[in-house]
Amino acid sequence: MLRTLRGGPAPDAARARTPVCLLHGLGSRARDWQPQIDALEADRPWLAPDLRGHGDSPRATAPVAVRDHARDVALVLDEWCPDRAIHLVGLSLGSMVALELARLRPKRCAGLFLMSTTGDSRLDGGFAKFLFRLRLYSLRWFGLRGSAHLVAWMLFPKAKQRGQRRAVIEQLVSNDPRSYRACLEGIPGWEVLSDAPAIAAPTVVLRPERDFFPERVALELATALPGGRLERLGGAGHAAPIEDPERVNPLLLKHLRAVDAAR
Repeated sequence: MLRTLRGGPAPDAARARTPVCLLHGLGSRARDWQPQIDALEADRPWLAPDLRGHGDSPRATAPVAVRDHARDVALVLDEWCPDRAIHLVGLSLGSMVALELARLRPKRCAGLFLMSTTGDSRLDGGFAKFLFRLRLYSLRWFGLRGSAHLVAWMLFPKAKQRGQRRAVIEQLVSNDPRSYRACLEGIPGWEVLSDAPAIAAPTVVLRPERDFFPERVALELATALPGGRLERLGGAGHAAPIEDPERVNPLLLKHLRAVDAAR
């Protein structure tokens, strides 16, 4: 079973808001959502799992597909909150997992808030293939610490972001190397665009200006989802909720409250 952080009232409490599940990115962990957790309303139940191969959850010994992560999370949600629809919030890999959950359990998905993501990781495009190979080969050639330095500079390239680079390096190297590689190798081959018309939940696709994925990728996903809407975040990079929570959090709360009001 996945290790989780959770808080707020019991998700079945009569006056509790719609619960939220926060899904982190590759190499990250649940506690990296702390700026968003601190911003949530006191009466909003929330849960943040360490995905398989991350944090204190079980290690991975073979490639972990996006669908594997989604099934893991579904088991946790069924135990934590079996009867209510849930907001799914994700970053990068976590957004892919959220989309897969919405495909597998559409009635459990109240809404989606997806950051720095794609709806297709089959590596058909030159950029996606380059990005994947860069991370895989840097891991192979330089080890986890060397790869962590490369990722940190990609996420936080500004001189004033030295502290954030240092923090992300230490976070990445705390991962089990075999598990990290297994989760990385499980990403290619997944896509959700073909089933996107069946995912009707209200969705924000938040695309930071300096995201790894081109804007056309975010726009394609937002357009394919019936309730999809593209939001742009100027100046921010791929790890926007960590880099710039002061601007991300109001957008997240606005979405949660709008979906709750509509429901």
